[in-house]
Amino acid sequence: MILDIRHPAIVADDEEEFTKLIRFYKEILGMKEVWNEIEDYEQMKCMLGDVEIYGKKIKDQGCAVWSIKLAAKSGAELEIMKFIKPRTVKILHGYFCTGISHISFTVDDLDETIKRIKKSGLGEIISESCEAKLKPVKIAVVKDPGGNFIELVEEKNTVRKWIRLLKRVMGSLI
Repeated sequence: MILDIRHPAIVADDEEEFTKLIRFYKEILGMKEVWNEIEDYEQMKCMLGDVEIYGKKIKDQGCAVWSIKLAAKSGAELEIMKFIKPRTVKILHGYFCTGISHISFTVDDLDETIKRIKKSGLGEIISESCEAKLKPVKIAVVKDPGGNFIELVEEKNTVRKWIRLLKRVMGSLI
């Protein structure tokens, strides 16, 4: 049984995109850095086995990934990764390159979030804030600096919203 979404992960193509992604999620969307590590060959092998890239095992190429995890106030996490070795990620094992359809985040004020994205110039607005027909929420879709689709959701006065708020308040008291 799935208890929670642990984190989606985004692989950046290069240093510039990696930096922009970190900035977008920290400065614009308000996430906090909770992990910043280089994952080496042993960690990659643990997750993937000794996969081949360009016909060579990752062990022979010295695979290393820079991984930064960011957390929202609710504790939900997002991992942003950049390969140090090998430099290209286009042909890597499916774990890293199959892509993400979209990532969905709950935000406290959708209209204000859209304004911050527009002002920053770091994201692209795909759809403005709209009311969902089947749920008591407002939704917008944007692209982050890496071209990934992001669904932003503001919950109206729902039980789920109040439980999340209560958890946030209780967590700050502990």
